[in-house]
Amino acid sequence: MYNNDEKISASEINKYCYCEYSWYYERLYGKKYIRERHKERNDKLEFRYVTINNFKRGIEFHDKFHDKYINKRKIKIITRFIVFIILISIFTFIILWLKKCGLL
Repeated sequence: MYNNDEKISASEINKYCYCEYSWYYERLYGKKYIRERHKERNDKLEFRYVTINNFKRGIEFHDKFHDKYINKRKIKIITRFIVFIILISIFTFIILWLKKCGLL
């Protein structure tokens, strides 16, 4: 094994709980070897991983959420306005019909 150390740190226990295979292969081969294999695979597949910092990703997430929220709110307001206009039209029609029939 790559890491013959008998002691296991709390960090390693955390890694093991997350993914025991990842922990095993990292302990067996080491991080450097695994990173090289990942790099070879990505080069072979012509995959380019673009890193984006968490702050920027958070801003993008909140902007998308805010846009969806605003759009839903606009649709809700427009729907309420249309329903209000329809109810006023129905009420007006009923009043005019009652006047025409002589009931008012």
